[in-house]
Amino acid sequence: MSKKDILWLTTSFGLAILSLVLYKRLQDKESELLSLKAKWDESNFQALNPVRYVSNHINAAKGSPVVHFELGCRDLSRLKDFYNNVFGWSASDITLGANFNTNSAEGIQGHLTSLGHEPYDYVTFYIQVEEIKATLAQIQAAGGKKIVGPIPLPDKRQFAWFSDPEGNMIGLVSSIP
Repeated sequence: MSKKDILWLTTSFGLAILSLVLYKRLQDKESELLSLKAKWDESNFQALNPVRYVSNHINAAKGSPVVHFELGCRDLSRLKDFYNNVFGWSASDITLGANFNTNSAEGIQGHLTSLGHEPYDYVTFYIQVEEIKATLAQIQAAGGKKIVGPIPLPDKRQFAWFSDPEGNMIGLVSSIP
């Protein structure tokens, strides 16, 4: 056998062993990835199934519930049609916007707002609290900022907006004391 043949056999044998090692590692990685995917699927399912998630993970007696959502827009009519056509939500006009009825017993209701000035395109949710002024003080002490409010609403409630330390705009709502 020539040196060239020995070199070829050694290289071929080495590549075959390397291929087997890599194949085994890929199988191990595939198994690990499938395990991670299963964990992600379960946590994603919980995020998409709020009733199950809340009942399993949150002590409702201590938390403040999310009770409403708001979408800012330029063209109120266009978005009313969009959400009606895609999701079956009906809308009733209010000052500067439209209330949504999601026509579902599950989830929360919301509204569209067309302020006529910036910001136009935003999404926020409202957290129900006992006392807005006290909550705004806690927010500011924790690094958040008051944006607006409290502002009285016609239904004997009030609302305020704040931004968290990352700049996310969120609403608060409470009964007027």
